[in-house]
Amino acid sequence: MRWFLSIDAEDLPERVRGQHSTYRSISCDGEEFEFSSGFTDLHTVSYREILSGRGFGIETVRHCLETVYQLGQATPEAPREGEAHPQLSRIVPARAAGATAQG
Repeated sequence: MRWFLSIDAEDLPERVRGQHSTYRSISCDGEEFEFSSGFTDLHTVSYREILSGRGFGIETVRHCLETVYQLGQATPEAPREGEAHPQLSRIVPARAAGATAQG
């Protein structure tokens, strides 16, 4: 599975840039499933449920916390041939050139 996460608005697809601040999609067998809407108040709803005593217990989410911890401890490595997300090839050369020009 390849995934791409960015907080840079320039990485949004052209068709939604300036209209939306987030974009979420999954592609499977060449078909894209876009699911960006419906997440606006997700954290607010989650916190409201937690404060009302209806949140998830630590044992329910332990595996999620452990996964995030492991990701934070991992050493990044370059993707092998053919493994890179398509967005990566678009932004890495441009950003690397910009860092070189600024540095």
